[in-house]
Amino acid sequence: MSRKYTLLAIALVAAVLALASTTLAAPVFPAKAIYFNLSMPDGTRFADQDVIVVVFNETAPGANCLMAYYIGKTDRYGRVWLTIAMPGGVIPQPAYGSYNISVFWKAYGRTFLAYSERFTNPTSFANTLNSTLILNYLWNFTFQAITNIAGQDVPLYFKDPESGREDIAYFEVWLYRKVGAPVFFSEGDSSAKSKKWMIVPTVEVSITAPPQMPACYHIDKRWNVALYKEVSWLIDIGGNQRLKVLVGRENATLSYDPATDTLTITVVELIPGRPTSTITVSGAQTQHKYMFVDRAYTFLAVVTVQDPCGNTLTGWEWPPINVEFATPTLGKLRVGKVNPETGVAPEEGKNVGGTITFWLPNISLFYNEKLTLAAEINGIQVFNTAFNTTAIPPSITEQGFTFVTHEVLPSGIHNFTIKVGVVKLEIRVKDSGVTAVQPLEGAIVVIEAPGYDPINTVTDGAGYVQLPPYRILGGGSTEGGTPIVVRQGQRQGYLPVPFDILIENKALYTYRVRVKYALPGTETFVDVTPDANAIALIPRLAGCPVQSFNIIAKVYNVNILVLDLCNRPITSLDDRNASLIITYTPPGGGAPVVFSAGLGRNGTTFIGKVPGGSFKVQLAFKGVLMDPVSGPVPLVVTGNIANVSQATYVFPVGDIIFRITQWDVREPLVNISATLTYYKKDVRMYVDGPKMSDCEGLVKFTKVPLVVVEGTRVILELRTTEDTPYIRDQDAGLLVGRWDLTSLIAGIKPACSIGPIDVPTWIFSFTLEAVDHA
Repeated sequence: MSRKYTLLAIALVAAVLALASTTLAAPVFPAKAIYFNLSMPDGTRFADQDVIVVVFNETAPGANCLMAYYIGKTDRYGRVWLTIAMPGGVIPQPAYGSYNISVFWKAYGRTFLAYSERFTNPTSFANTLNSTLILNYLWNFTFQAITNIAGQDVPLYFKDPESGREDIAYFEVWLYRKVGAPVFFSEGDSSAKSKKWMIVPTVEVSITAPPQMPACYHIDKRWNVALYKEVSWLIDIGGNQRLKVLVGRENATLSYDPATDTLTITVVELIPGRPTSTITVSGAQTQHKYMFVDRAYTFLAVVTVQDPCGNTLTGWEWPPINVEFATPTLGKLRVGKVNPETGVAPEEGKNVGGTITFWLPNISLFYNEKLTLAAEINGIQVFNTAFNTTAIPPSITEQGFTFVTHEVLPSGIHNFTIKVGVVKLEIRVKDSGVTAVQPLEGAIVVIEAPGYDPINTVTDGAGYVQLPPYRILGGGSTEGGTPIVVRQGQRQGYLPVPFDILIENKALYTYRVRVKYALPGTETFVDVTPDANAIALIPRLAGCPVQSFNIIAKVYNVNILVLDLCNRPITSLDDRNASLIITYTPPGGGAPVVFSAGLGRNGTTFIGKVPGGSFKVQLAFKGVLMDPVSGPVPLVVTGNIANVSQATYVFPVGDIIFRITQWDVREPLVNISATLTYYKKDVRMYVDGPKMSDCEGLVKFTKVPLVVVEGTRVILELRTTEDTPYIRDQDAGLLVGRWDLTSLIAGIKPACSIGPIDVPTWIFSFTLEAVDHA
């Protein structure tokens, strides 16, 4: 068997020959210089590439006579000027024998055959010199990632229409096997096509110099090039970060037939069960350009979320139910919110025929791990399972209970129906009043799971805690800019429990409930949480009955009796504007809260919703704010005060009697009108009277404040009436006395009855004598 040699010169190029002309023409023999323009089959210049070009005579004496060579880079036009290796530095006129021109491409750390042609006609050989060589052993490849979802082949590309973030294909190619860095890589565009071309050789060669011929090289071996290709999905996970997930890989062995200009590609997908395929590409029809379709493996999924009894969870606007798919090594792949209207996740995602889906990589095909499906509510992991994406089970059962079922919908979408850790319940908050205790409306309720964020809610008019799920009704902000969100909950709602508690079945999960309540008429909420504030949920009960809980808050009934110094009740009939002014201090201190409570008709004030704490009781009566002279100070409330004997207050209120007399003699005046007026900083606060003096000149004012506070004045006015003796009709209503009694009352020790106190009028007795001086 003969051995064919390709001769290569090892001498260095001594000088760079100047380009005399760009016109392609055969040289004039004997030729002192020759060149070639190297071009890709599509006409692209093979510029700035490392090449070896050899020209030799196969039948010259001695065989394989090296005629010319070039070792180095092509210029920007893809041109090389060859060094002539024949005696005298010239090439004589080709006259007989066979000739060979070969081009080798040095790339990727290897040597490839780019062009080789044998000439048996000397004229054809001569005409090929100083011409363009089409590198027919090289091809241009691009790549496109295609995946089959819902029964259709689509590009591996997803764009979020709102944020503009994209999940794109990513291509990598190695020679033969995955060792070291890839020889080619490129991101995909919106059609999942590589943004770059790859120059692909089809034949690799090994060239060596035989010992007996140190001036020449020969092709020791040649073999077909094979590619190892991977396509990944760059999933945008936010923060300008992308997660690289492998979704396809294959080997492609290339076989080029220069006689027919045909490339045969044998593709072996490295996927279990996938058959080997063969692709034939005509170079003449494609200009050696080929778009390689890389198969990516993904699938679509939706997740229907239910409670343990199979009721789909709808209406969950807040807190949202979040569903995620993740793996141990890659982390989160997709996260989606459950649609409140349908109870199906995701609310936003890949829209396929009107169905919003998770678009997921087939993880288990390429990674030795399972895909995790999890759900959380308010930070609590209410569901978690893992499955092999190459063999999705129809259902997943734990301890005899099926928590997730799987079906492939007619559209090809995978539907997972999961049962999550939620418990249906109702909580009612009541006060600690006398039997029967009453619902506590308008309370702030904080529901706390151990180690998780609290749920802040309220009680409705019947004392029921508004539970998740919540509908969002509106929002706004306070004057200070604090955001306000208005949510409407459910009397019979759900609370989340950890999934492992749900699996255990018999385990209890405990929430703590804190209650805050504002005194009626105030906006200050104080803690009224009872000591027994735990609710223990049973995660899995047959039939999922509503679990009911009552919270008895530290809110009490208080009855207060208000008396004057004569032990008479002070009532609203005595002063319709009278009220108790109560200063409340929460247990353990805190900012005091002041509120008012009206007086009853029998002197009893009933306050129906009173949180525990201490109370300072004052009386605002007839324009005077006064402290009690007896009664508990402060009133400490730790329970119901149903018996008024525990909260009876006596205030400095009693009777005062005035004797109305003439100015000059202390003779009583009958039928004088007396009015007692209370002023505070010159504003009239209360008027008592008018009252008429009796035949002894006495006027009695009952239930009079017998204390004077700063800014208060007490004025007594006296006027005549039609029945006042010895006056004319036109003198009725005359002011006959106006006295400031403030200092007088301030100096009197309060008692049940004070007086009589003589008060003179501006009325005099006189004797008129008539004297006759005649």
